[in-house]
Amino acid sequence: MEQTLQHSLAPIFRPLFASKYRQFKTALAIGLMTLILSTPRLHMMNEYVHSDSGLWTVIIRKSKSLTDPLKDIPQASHAAKKKLRLTVPFIAGVLHLNAWGIYFIQFILGFFSIFFFLALADRIIDNHLHTFLLTASFAFIFAGKCAFVDISGHLDAWPIFFALAALFTRYRLLQLLFLFAVIWSDERGYILAFFTSIALFMFDNFNRGSDEQKLKINYKALLSMLSIPLAAVLRFYLTKYFDLGTNYMDPANDVGLDLFFKQIEQRFFISALMQFEGFWILFLTASIYMYKRKMYYAFCLFTGSILINTFSSFIVGDIIRSASYGFPLIFISLICLREINKQLMDILIVLVFVVSFIIPPFQFLGDQISYYSPLPFHHIYYFRQFMPI
Repeated sequence: MEQTLQHSLAPIFRPLFASKYRQFKTALAIGLMTLILSTPRLHMMNEYVHSDSGLWTVIIRKSKSLTDPLKDIPQASHAAKKKLRLTVPFIAGVLHLNAWGIYFIQFILGFFSIFFFLALADRIIDNHLHTFLLTASFAFIFAGKCAFVDISGHLDAWPIFFALAALFTRYRLLQLLFLFAVIWSDERGYILAFFTSIALFMFDNFNRGSDEQKLKINYKALLSMLSIPLAAVLRFYLTKYFDLGTNYMDPANDVGLDLFFKQIEQRFFISALMQFEGFWILFLTASIYMYKRKMYYAFCLFTGSILINTFSSFIVGDIIRSASYGFPLIFISLICLREINKQLMDILIVLVFVVSFIIPPFQFLGDQISYYSPLPFHHIYYFRQFMPI
């Protein structure tokens, strides 16, 4: 299957892959494909922007005063959780951005995120077609498309971009700063920062040319993990002295164990599948091979990370958004599979693409299903008024 697909698609993509600026052009092509298949509903954005208690209103308020405790907003609301999500408000305040300005930059960052993912995949895979397929698969899942489709102000695209930037750069201080920005974008950023640090460690220590080099483990790659305790200390200070604390486990917040058990019972398998779609093939295969090769420590760490990331996402209503913060597991599984069986990895990448392409782009938000429809479908209801019946 893998050889047949490669022979069929190679002539089509040869002009693109032979280009001097292959990575930039490929990232642009994948981004445009994503916009066609999952078109943002920009005509609805003003409705979110002008909502008095909406997320955009809170973000703009925080951009003018980062220590605003938002006491006049219902504390059980989603908007109140923005108290300590300061990265984007800080950037918006420095650049004097309104909601549309923030979304415009987020839109551009979406293309850069695809480019960074493509460049990182290139470090693991030595096949341009497979890199294209893997990056396109990333753009099919929420983590890859959220920069375009998020018009309501959730801002998940920003920590995802900063995490990819941390993985892309070779400078330790920038890695630390990028992960600091990740953590202050969302509370789930702590999980993303941890997974990103592990991926950085694996890129530095297992993505080398010779076995002799691989034996020289560079623990400096874990310096980025310092962002987690540093952010935790600063968070404690801001909570205590500026009254920026939030009771996340308040039942009125629609967060907690009651919601967890309800969602596990009602929609576990479909929601878990939608989190990473075809990438589950990589995760499960990597876990099986680690166990078969008696890599028990790696197996426990990797499988445990997957389980924690998956089950913790069911504590909140936005299951798939939450789980998308575990996307560095994709790189971790790829590096492991390349070390164990590169030929199998190449075949799996094709399967990942096929499965991710087939699964429709939707997600659960509480009891509602959100569907990201292709461009033509957005305007199909306009034609209904011209029909005689």
